[in-house]
Amino acid sequence: MTPTDRSSKIKEMLMSIPDKTKTVSEVIDDPEFQKKWEDMSEKPMRITGGFSAVTCVRRGVHIFSVIANYMTRRLFLAFDAGCYCFSIPREERKVDFDEITSTGNKIFFNGRVSNNEVKKFTTYMGSVDYRNNFIDSGFMTEKDMFDNLVYNIPGGPSRVLYLSDLQEFPMGFIMANGEKITEWIHWLPYARFTRRNYNQGDPTLQLFEVYHDRPWAKDNILMSPPPTYSIFKPVGNSKEMVIDVGRFPSYSNPSMIRSTIIICPVDNQWSTRVVSQYKYRAICLYAE
Repeated sequence: MTPTDRSSKIKEMLMSIPDKTKTVSEVIDDPEFQKKWEDMSEKPMRITGGFSAVTCVRRGVHIFSVIANYMTRRLFLAFDAGCYCFSIPREERKVDFDEITSTGNKIFFNGRVSNNEVKKFTTYMGSVDYRNNFIDSGFMTEKDMFDNLVYNIPGGPSRVLYLSDLQEFPMGFIMANGEKITEWIHWLPYARFTRRNYNQGDPTLQLFEVYHDRPWAKDNILMSPPPTYSIFKPVGNSKEMVIDVGRFPSYSNPSMIRSTIIICPVDNQWSTRVVSQYKYRAICLYAE
């Protein structure tokens, strides 16, 4: 669970409002506030807003993910019936899966990027530790990194939406740059359940785990753990994997678990070629 992503940005924005008698709801509904948010936090607000997220993992298998945008009152659901966007009712009442799928809009991850877009990406580069972790991945040169990094401080749970049709321009991949599990675990149901709008067959996103021979550490936790320390484990002799929840008790605080994860469209052959060159692991999520 991610209680409130981008909480520091939300606090900063709310503290800047002169009229302290306004409710939070009144503030975020103001078009001027929304414009100011996008000016300070990039566009579009439907992806860059403040989010809360919950993901269900049962016996290591991802069942669904729910992420809710406080700023736009939109809820996003990924599960075996697809991925949906739903307007959160203003009145307090229960909302179930049936209502979301019947009245919400389906969102798609079409999986296609042009040669000019394959290297365009977003990941967190908030400090030198993260920059070092990215450079040591060998995924691209430092010059390419600066040329192709679209956003350097994106939100966590909502980052996967940059690969969807909600994004204003195509992006080649997203990355969890040695970040904590609460930032990226919500992406995994999307990697498992996304489909093209014209083809409901194979998934449109592919998932890789990056690791280094000498990984960096933050808060004494490896940022890019090798397979022997990874929380992804194979199911029997198959290539499919689940989350190894048995590892969680070995951490005093499992929310501090870190990894370096890449998700990209299946048609991004440049990404596929690079991860194959460095022998990074393709993570094929297990389907019950």
